[in-house]
Amino acid sequence: MPPSDVQALLLEVIRQHTSLWLTAVLALIGAAGGAYFGSYLRRRGEDRAVREGFAEIREQLKVTTRDTEEIKQHLSGRAWRSQQEWSARERYYSQLLTHLHRFILALDELFDHYIEPGSEHTPDAEHGDRFHTLRTDASLAYSEVEKLLGPSALYLAPSAVRALENLFKRHWNLATFEAVCTADYVAGAQVLAKQAYDQVLSEAQNHLGIGGDV
Repeated sequence: MPPSDVQALLLEVIRQHTSLWLTAVLALIGAAGGAYFGSYLRRRGEDRAVREGFAEIREQLKVTTRDTEEIKQHLSGRAWRSQQEWSARERYYSQLLTHLHRFILALDELFDHYIEPGSEHTPDAEHGDRFHTLRTDASLAYSEVEKLLGPSALYLAPSAVRALENLFKRHWNLATFEAVCTADYVAGAQVLAKQAYDQVLSEAQNHLGIGGDV
């Protein structure tokens, strides 16, 4: 075989082997690149999913925090209003019970004047300064209770409101028509005032959560 043919044959063999080797190398590179690129894409997808997950969690936390603050403000507002209502009710009960008690005390002492022997024949104008002071105290206390009758429906239960209304209705009848003498009027007024006082006191203890025996 001529040297030129041998040379051509060797070149062909080298070319073929080089092509096979290059193809294999390129295939390996392609596979490695594909695997790397696929892994890269998966990581990017996972990272994006994680970021989106965190973003969603942050948004949920914002919504939850906002809702929590709104609830806290609402509850705080309700607590403030409840405290104000309690305070207003407590003041009303305190004033009403104070004036009812003053009225009862004045009536009690006035009654003592009328049960003294011979006092039934003594005109009221001659009972002395203490007697007239007690009558003034009773009248003033009665007037203060009457002023509190108007807003009673805002603070008192219907039963207590009826007790007060009964006091004024029957007291007027007692003072105008039913009492035979002043002593009868005082004794009847005592009963009415004590009934109203006991009713209001019982309700005040229940509503204000204040203990005590009625």
